[in-house]
Amino acid sequence: MNRRRKIMKAKSTNKTTGAVGARGDGFTRRRFLTGAVGAGAAASWPLILTPGSAKAAQNLVWVGWGGSTQATQTEIFLKPFTKETGIDVTGASGPNLAKIKAMVKTGNVEWDLVSVTGAMGKNLERGGMLEPIPDWVYDKSDLVNPAWIGETAVGWYFYTGGIGFDPARHPAGKHPRTWKQFWDAGKFPGRRGLRPRAEENLEMALMADGVAPKDIYPIDVERAFKSMDRIKPHVAVWIKATAQTISLIQANEVDFDLTYTARVDNAQKQGVSIDISLDNPISAPGYLVVPKGAKNKDAAFKLLSFFMRHDRQLAWGEAKVGYSPQSKKAISMLSAERRNVLHDASNPNGLFLDIDWWGDNYTDVSKRFKEWLLV
Repeated sequence: MNRRRKIMKAKSTNKTTGAVGARGDGFTRRRFLTGAVGAGAAASWPLILTPGSAKAAQNLVWVGWGGSTQATQTEIFLKPFTKETGIDVTGASGPNLAKIKAMVKTGNVEWDLVSVTGAMGKNLERGGMLEPIPDWVYDKSDLVNPAWIGETAVGWYFYTGGIGFDPARHPAGKHPRTWKQFWDAGKFPGRRGLRPRAEENLEMALMADGVAPKDIYPIDVERAFKSMDRIKPHVAVWIKATAQTISLIQANEVDFDLTYTARVDNAQKQGVSIDISLDNPISAPGYLVVPKGAKNKDAAFKLLSFFMRHDRQLAWGEAKVGYSPQSKKAISMLSAERRNVLHDASNPNGLFLDIDWWGDNYTDVSKRFKEWLLV
C-alpha cells in the first residue's frame, strides 16, 4: 500500500466513488454549521485515490470546492485531460489555507493542483508557499485580465455572487435586493446565511453601511466589523460548503444567503425554486495553484495548462452562467445568452474583490474574523 493510501485509510470512515477513473477510500468535509442542514447539503466531494498500482507520476490530486460545480469541472476538464494524456486525476474538495501551509512546511504535500480564492492565492504566493508557474502553461496574448496572473498563481475565470432566495416563499418586494436591504432584518425578516470567511463579508458589510463599491478599498476594517455586528444575530448558518448556499434555501433552513450565479443556474435547471439578486454583484477570480513541494508538479502544470486552453475555457463558460472565462478567444466565442449574464465591470453597483489588498491583509483579517465568529 503506497503512502497516500495509508494516509487516507487513517482518515476514511466510508467508501465511495467519484474520481476520474478511480475508486477507493474517501472522507467528507467537516461541516461548519450552527444548525442541522438539509439532505441536499450532504453533497460533497470526497478525496478518492486511484489503485495502488498507479505510478505517482501518473496520478495527481486536484482539489476543488465540491458540489455541482466540481462535478461539472470533472466532466469539462478532468476526464478529457485523463483521456488525452493518460494521467489519472484524483478529486478532492475543501481547499484550506492552513492545511496547504502546514503541508508545505512539513514537506508532506498531498495536493498537486488546488482551486483557491484570489485572497488565498495571493496570501500563499506572498508567503512563498507555491511553485512558480512556467510561461508555457498559458498564452499571454489570450488573457482577458493579465493582472490575474501571478508568478505562482493563475486566475483562470471569475465568479459572481449575489443574494439567493426562494421566489415561491419570497416573491418580488418580499426579499432583499441589495446588501443594505440584506442587513435590514426589520424590513426583510428571515434567517440569513453567510460564509465563514472575511473576504466578501467585509465588502458586503461596508456596502450595507452605505459605502459605494468604488470606495470599498482600502477596507475600513473597524467599520466593516461594526456592520458585521449588526447582521450577526440574524445569521442562522455560517455556510462552509458552497453547495449548501443552494441546499439550505431549498430545505427552507435559511431564507436569504450569499450564493453564486453558477450555482443558481445549475439548480434552476434541476427544477429548484431559487433565484438570485444581482443589484450589488460581487465578483472575484478563481485561482489555480501548485503547492510548493507538490510530488506531481509537472503533471499539475499540464493540467493547469489544460484548464487555460481556449476550447476548455469556452466549454466552461457555456456550461456555467456567471463563470466568465479568462481566455479572450473563449469570450469571443460565447453565445449571446452567456455574454449577457456576465458581470459587466462598468456597473457602478458591482464590485470586483481587490486581490492585492487581500494578499496584504488576509492573514490578520481572517484571524480576527475567526475570533469574531466565536464571540
